Amino acid sequence: MGGVTMTGAYKDENDMNRLEYIEKDGIKIGLVGITRYTNGLSLPKDSALKIIYTSDEDTIKSKIQKAKAECDIVLVNVHWGEEYTTTPNNDQRELANKMASWGADVIIGHHPHVIQPVEWIDNGNGTKTLVAYSLGNFISQQNTASRVIGGMLHYDLTKDYDTGKTTVDNVIFEPIVTHYVRGSHDVQIYPLSQYTDALAKAQASRLKQNDFSIKYINDFVGKVIDKQFLKQS
Repeated sequence: MGGVTMTGAYKDENDMNRLEYIEKDGIKIGLVGITRYTNGLSLPKDSALKIIYTSDEDTIKSKIQKAKAECDIVLVNVHWGEEYTTTPNNDQRELANKMASWGADVIIGHHPHVIQPVEWIDNGNGTKTLVAYSLGNFISQQNTASRVIGGMLHYDLTKDYDTGKTTVDNVIFEPIVTHYVRGSHDVQIYPLSQYTDALAKAQASRLKQNDFSIKYINDFVGKVIDKQFLKQS
């Protein structure tokens, strides 16, 4: 696919062993994609195709360490966690800490369909790794309030060209809302900063959440995301 760097699924082992990366403004970003779930589907036994599962820690470690050796920053995208819970489970936390120790600089999670915390974790190398355990749904037609509230993660990559060190700075979690009121049509995504109580009221009955409002959304996000990652108004 032109212009899109694919990770996590490969045509064969040689393809899996290559380094995926993007380079922008002199910063090389290594990319690693892994999953815990494929919804009950599995590859045929005689297939050369490869998928990196969270259980395959040797491969994950190798991919991260290869990216760390050749790139300025390592970004891991991981499909994990329990659906509809805003709290990371022990498996998520344990794997996040392992990936941080192997060299991951940023870990972005998805699958739960709701937001989960953002935090810094020590990686044992004198620096910290940024983890967003779940950004929730970016776009959804689910009919529960918590499942139409998602987030976009903003951060700066700053490279010191004298030392060669690149850091992750100015992290902001920006809440977003999926909005639709007419069946499966006219689905829109709003940054929370552009959403209104009038819009929220229009889809409150569909969400079976009569108090769905800007306050409801802010309260929900505030219970999950530490205020250090939220833009203060």
